[in-house]
Amino acid sequence: MVRALDSSGVRRQVRLPVAASRRRTDPSSAAPACDPARLRPGPSDIPIPDTTGPFPGHPYPGRKGEEPMTTIQWAIIACGLLSLVYAFVTIQQVMKADPGNARMQEIAGIIREGASAYLNRQYTTIAVVGAFIFALAWLLLGKLVAIGFLIGAVLSGIAGYVGMNVSVRANV
Repeated sequence: MVRALDSSGVRRQVRLPVAASRRRTDPSSAAPACDPARLRPGPSDIPIPDTTGPFPGHPYPGRKGEEPMTTIQWAIIACGLLSLVYAFVTIQQVMKADPGNARMQEIAGIIREGASAYLNRQYTTIAVVGAFIFALAWLLLGKLVAIGFLIGAVLSGIAGYVGMNVSVRANV
């Protein structure tokens, strides 16, 4: 009986075959047939992560940037473009609408000024927090994640400005 580590790293008693026990006593023979080192997890037992894609474990291994677009991805892009077209058409209709009489335009100007001041103050505060989160993301998660966060934050800010501007003009 020999103590050895199995593939899960647990120490176990292993019975050597008869031929192997004879070989162990013979100093001229090679390593025993049941070498305890063979029971330890070796390089072939440890899964090697796939690093050929854009990131480890990517569903489309291959050279970076050459994975095919799926139908769902194309549908997502088409829906995004369709929503931009809808927003453009709706904004044009709102902007072409009658602005109302002089008193309505005066009140709308005051509301527009207040909404603009509110957004400028809010986005100044959010920019400070966003810069902090961007720096943390860059340090902890990498530059691609940080750049993705920055793109999302900037586009979200643009959407907020456009939405507030259109809604203020629409309520005249």
